[in-house]
Amino acid sequence: MEQLVQPIGSLYDFIYIDIHKSKILLAQIESDGILTHIKSRTEQQNLSINKAGIDTGLVLGKENNNTDIESIEQSFDAALSVHLKLLHKLSEQNRIKKDITKSKVGDIVLFSGVVDIFDISTFQELLKSGLLPIPKKDKDWKEIVGFFKIIPSTVQFTFKDENENRAWMTLPENNLLMPSSDFILKYGGSLEGEWSVIGILDSLPGDRKNVFADNRKNIADLNKMSNEFHNIVGKHPDHFGVTPLMIFRRIADVDTQTN
Repeated sequence: MEQLVQPIGSLYDFIYIDIHKSKILLAQIESDGILTHIKSRTEQQNLSINKAGIDTGLVLGKENNNTDIESIEQSFDAALSVHLKLLHKLSEQNRIKKDITKSKVGDIVLFSGVVDIFDISTFQELLKSGLLPIPKKDKDWKEIVGFFKIIPSTVQFTFKDENENRAWMTLPENNLLMPSSDFILKYGGSLEGEWSVIGILDSLPGDRKNVFADNRKNIADLNKMSNEFHNIVGKHPDHFGVTPLMIFRRIADVDTQTN
């Protein structure tokens, strides 16, 4: 597979990085462990010569050599580039699959396209404030409201590529590099431009069936409730499910045109 190489002069804007999971993966690739700190030290030597003497036809004197050593020490936080190091290693070892339709569960995939946003926390706050109009006699709405009151406050992204393939994922708040409220305030229901995600493919399209049937009625009822919960606010059956490692877009390309 063609390696992912960052074009010269390009920059990437990351809005999501799972540093903890990136470290766990990188630690399995790097035999010496993860580099967290780099220290660079340079020394510059200045030599000065002083001559002192008496001119009597013969030069009688003393020569003094003075050496000054200037030391400069710089420290670099390598932890900030863990995700880039992981990206380089995954690409170098051809571990990143670019076609999600030909990938299997457990593969690391690169998926690019447009993004729809669903911020659960925003809707939860609207429900608490009473600003979200809810039809009182609508049974389905009552169930949805009940679910929203108990589910975790996460942001959901759904990527769609040019072939109409869709990849669904949740983004824990602690891994976001911008407040989740900014998504709604700045973008509304979808991000502008093309974005890319590198993540672990952990669910394929299609209806998921239980591996085994539980004869206990209470457990069976809970499983049924879980499926209903999944259908209302979870991954659509026709979508891929991805655990994201990093989400980014390409920005600020160098202008090669000359005046």
